[in-house]
Amino acid sequence: MKSCRACRLGKCLLEGMDPTMVEAEQSAELSQFIQSLYKRREFLQQQNEKICNMDTEIKTENDENYTSEERNEVIDLFRTMPHFSMLDPKDQAILLSFVAIPLIYLNARFYSSKTNSPIVKIISNSSFSPLYLYYKNPFYVGDKTIQTLSESLYVKSMELFNKLKLTDEEFLLVRALISSHSAVNGLSDAGRRTLQHLSEHYANLLMHYLRTNYGNIAGVHRYAELVHLAESVFFNAERHREFFTYLAMVTDQGRFHAAIPPIFTPMILHGTLDE
Repeated sequence: MKSCRACRLGKCLLEGMDPTMVEAEQSAELSQFIQSLYKRREFLQQQNEKICNMDTEIKTENDENYTSEERNEVIDLFRTMPHFSMLDPKDQAILLSFVAIPLIYLNARFYSSKTNSPIVKIISNSSFSPLYLYYKNPFYVGDKTIQTLSESLYVKSMELFNKLKLTDEEFLLVRALISSHSAVNGLSDAGRRTLQHLSEHYANLLMHYLRTNYGNIAGVHRYAELVHLAESVFFNAERHREFFTYLAMVTDQGRFHAAIPPIFTPMILHGTLDE
């Protein structure tokens, strides 16, 4: 999967890239740029250390039942996205808690559509598994609510993705739009303004890309389709929360909370940091 230049640079800095190895003629601008790279690397390392500490705490609490591929996928995304470092820590936590489920929803369906799969496949133990079939086992098969929601979330949701067939570039830009969503309760005014500005920036990039590759009229039409897709991601993320809430409170009482680390339970069920 492709990533933007800023994301690749962030990963290089995290891996120990030496900013002084940048090849260019010596100048005041180069010195300033190198200093900015040092500051960026220091910030990313601090963020990485905080997240690693959180990982250790979580795995200690739920080591037996916990699988973390999707969580790590979202956290890795936010580690390197440039706009994340522009937010204060509280805004970072609020944004992450709100958009984590939409991003997981988007990622799973995009990669499933790459294989023309009619159902959603998720990463499990480094392989793709059809989650829908899990809810067809005898324990769930008699529950109409489970069957209706799982059919909608893991089968019907693939129709739009298989129809649109996003390119890698379209996927990355839609993902950037979702991750810079500003209509989130609890964000500071400064954080909201930052995200609004970035959302407009990503929207303009998407429009430019589409008009360049599809032509003016077809590009605008494609843009409308992708905006609709992004809206459907947020809508279905809420349906996912309804589904998880039903599992937690009705069908899988006890098992759900035993399998999910407490720090993530409110995020999964409510899209917030607090119960």
